[in-house]
Amino acid sequence: MFNQLFKIGLFVTLGLWLKHRLRGLACLLVVLLLTWIFHGEYLAYVERSGNTDYLFWSFIIKWLVIVTSFVLYYLLVEWRLATRQDLNKQQTISTADPVGDGFDFLRQKQQLDSKVDMIIKNPDRQHDKIQ
Repeated sequence: MFNQLFKIGLFVTLGLWLKHRLRGLACLLVVLLLTWIFHGEYLAYVERSGNTDYLFWSFIIKWLVIVTSFVLYYLLVEWRLATRQDLNKQQTISTADPVGDGFDFLRQKQQLDSKVDMIIKNPDRQHDKIQ
Protein backbone atom coordinates (compact mmCIF):
# COMPACT_ATOMS: atom_id res chain seq x y z
CA MET A 1 0.00 0.00 0.00
CA PHE A 2 2.79 2.43 0.89
CA ASN A 3 4.62 1.41 -2.27
CA GLN A 4 1.60 2.41 -4.39
CA LEU A 5 1.25 5.73 -2.55
CA PHE A 6 4.94 6.38 -3.06
CA LYS A 7 4.62 5.66 -6.80
CA ILE A 8 1.58 7.93 -7.15
CA GLY A 9 3.35 10.72 -5.27
CA LEU A 10 6.42 10.29 -7.43
CA PHE A 11 4.41 10.47 -10.65
CA VAL A 12 2.44 13.52 -9.48
CA THR A 13 5.63 15.31 -8.46
CA LEU A 14 7.30 14.42 -11.76
CA GLY A 15 4.23 15.60 -13.68
CA LEU A 16 4.16 18.93 -11.87
CA TRP A 17 7.88 19.39 -12.50
CA LEU A 18 7.54 18.52 -16.20
CA LYS A 19 4.40 20.60 -16.76
CA HIS A 20 6.24 23.87 -17.37
CA ARG A 21 9.43 22.35 -18.77
CA LEU A 22 8.09 19.84 -21.29
CA ARG A 23 8.22 22.07 -24.39
CA GLY A 24 11.72 23.30 -23.59
CA LEU A 25 13.01 19.81 -22.86
CA ALA A 26 11.47 18.52 -26.11
CA CYS A 27 13.18 21.27 -28.12
CA LEU A 28 16.47 20.60 -26.37
CA LEU A 29 16.16 16.88 -27.09
CA VAL A 30 15.40 17.54 -30.78
CA VAL A 31 18.40 19.86 -31.14
CA LEU A 32 20.72 17.37 -29.44
CA LEU A 33 19.40 14.48 -31.51
CA LEU A 34 19.79 16.40 -34.78
CA THR A 35 23.31 17.46 -33.80
CA TRP A 36 24.24 13.87 -33.02
CA ILE A 37 22.74 12.60 -36.31
CA PHE A 38 24.32 15.31 -38.52
CA HIS A 39 27.71 14.87 -36.91
CA GLY A 40 27.51 11.10 -37.31
CA GLU A 41 26.61 11.54 -40.97
CA TYR A 42 29.54 13.89 -41.46
CA LEU A 43 31.89 11.41 -39.79
CA ALA A 44 30.61 8.67 -42.11
CA TYR A 45 31.24 10.98 -45.09
CA VAL A 46 34.79 11.71 -43.87
CA GLU A 47 35.47 8.00 -43.42
CA ARG A 48 34.31 7.17 -46.96
CA SER A 49 35.89 10.13 -48.71
CA GLY A 50 39.06 10.39 -46.68
CA ASN A 51 38.80 14.20 -46.68
CA THR A 52 39.68 15.22 -43.09
CA ASP A 53 40.14 18.95 -43.73
CA TYR A 54 37.18 20.09 -41.63
CA LEU A 55 37.07 17.24 -39.12
CA PHE A 56 38.42 19.38 -36.27
CA TRP A 57 35.86 22.12 -36.98
CA SER A 58 33.03 19.61 -37.03
CA PHE A 59 33.79 18.63 -33.43
CA ILE A 60 34.07 22.27 -32.38
CA ILE A 61 30.73 23.10 -34.05
CA LYS A 62 29.13 20.03 -32.48
CA TRP A 63 30.19 21.03 -28.97
CA LEU A 64 29.27 24.68 -29.54
CA VAL A 65 25.77 23.66 -30.58
CA ILE A 66 25.42 21.37 -27.56
CA VAL A 67 26.65 23.97 -25.06
CA THR A 68 24.61 26.75 -26.70
CA SER A 69 21.45 24.67 -26.63
CA PHE A 70 21.88 23.92 -22.91
CA VAL A 71 22.55 27.58 -22.14
CA LEU A 72 19.50 28.66 -24.15
CA TYR A 73 17.37 26.05 -22.41
CA TYR A 74 18.50 27.32 -19.03
CA LEU A 75 17.89 30.97 -19.93
CA LEU A 76 14.57 30.49 -21.70
CA VAL A 77 13.03 27.88 -19.41
CA GLU A 78 14.66 27.45 -16.02
CA TRP A 79 15.61 31.07 -15.41
CA ARG A 80 12.15 32.27 -16.48
CA LEU A 81 10.51 29.76 -14.12
CA ALA A 82 12.74 30.91 -11.26
CA THR A 83 11.86 34.57 -11.83
CA ARG A 84 8.15 33.70 -11.98
CA GLN A 85 8.43 31.88 -8.67
CA ASP A 86 10.17 34.91 -7.14
CA LEU A 87 7.41 37.18 -8.44
CA ASN A 88 4.75 34.85 -7.06
CA LYS A 89 6.45 34.87 -3.65
CA GLN A 90 6.58 38.66 -3.67
CA GLN A 91 2.91 38.86 -4.66
CA THR A 92 1.86 36.49 -1.89
CA ILE A 93 3.82 38.54 0.60
CA SER A 94 2.20 41.75 -0.62
CA THR A 95 -1.30 40.21 -0.63
CA ALA A 96 -0.77 38.91 2.89
CA ASP A 97 -0.52 42.52 4.02
CA PRO A 98 -3.56 43.17 6.26
CA VAL A 99 -4.23 46.64 4.81
CA GLY A 100 -7.15 46.68 2.43
CA ASP A 101 -8.82 43.49 3.64
CA GLY A 102 -12.08 45.20 4.60
CA PHE A 103 -11.36 45.72 8.30
CA ASP A 104 -9.48 49.01 8.07
CA PHE A 105 -12.42 50.85 9.70
CA LEU A 106 -11.89 48.72 12.83
CA ARG A 107 -8.13 49.26 12.91
CA GLN A 108 -8.51 53.03 12.78
CA LYS A 109 -10.90 53.25 15.74
CA GLN A 110 -9.50 54.34 19.07
CA GLN A 111 -11.70 51.95 21.04
CA LEU A 112 -14.11 49.24 19.96
CA ASP A 113 -17.58 49.25 21.48
CA SER A 114 -19.05 46.17 23.13
CA LYS A 115 -22.70 45.12 22.82
CA VAL A 116 -23.52 46.82 26.11
CA ASP A 117 -21.84 50.07 25.01
CA MET A 118 -23.90 50.09 21.81
CA ILE A 119 -27.15 49.56 23.80
CA ILE A 120 -26.29 52.39 26.17
CA LYS A 121 -25.52 54.78 23.31
CA ASN A 122 -28.64 53.85 21.30
CA PRO A 123 -31.34 52.46 23.61
CA ASP A 124 -34.14 52.97 21.08
CA ARG A 125 -32.84 50.27 18.69
CA GLN A 126 -35.07 47.23 19.23
CA HIS A 127 -32.83 44.49 17.87
CA ASP A 128 -29.93 45.41 20.17
CA LYS A 129 -31.88 45.19 23.42
CA ILE A 130 -31.10 42.35 25.80
CA GLN A 131 -34.10 40.14 26.44
